[in-house]
Amino acid sequence: MKINTNIVCSYTIKLYLCYEQTHKVMKTLDKLNKADKTNSVTKKDGLLKKRVSEAIDYMFAHYMHFSYYSGRGRYISLVTYEGEISAVLNLLGYNYKIQNDATKGGKQGDYFKMSKTAHNALISIV
Repeated sequence: MKINTNIVCSYTIKLYLCYEQTHKVMKTLDKLNKADKTNSVTKKDGLLKKRVSEAIDYMFAHYMHFSYYSGRGRYISLVTYEGEISAVLNLLGYNYKIQNDATKGGKQGDYFKMSKTAHNALISIV
């Protein structure tokens, strides 16, 4: 029986890349966990809190915007993830700016402007 070496090689490369990606994520989470003394972003077991992971997911789904309005009629409220995301960026040591792209300067237009490395770090921990 002859073994196809192309399949075996591609499988081992995929495993190695998966290991490298997992190792990079764990390294970033370890750095975040060591910096987070008050457990404002991470839980005691070292994983991200649910609201923080929701905040990062929402921000990347909506082009770096972090706030939105919820409710109907006169019962509306502003939901913002500014505190969670800024805490993560501060703990990881990245610089960022909060800017607004709304025409009248409303709260829904606020977004984070950050470097590509900070962007990739946020993507890697979710």
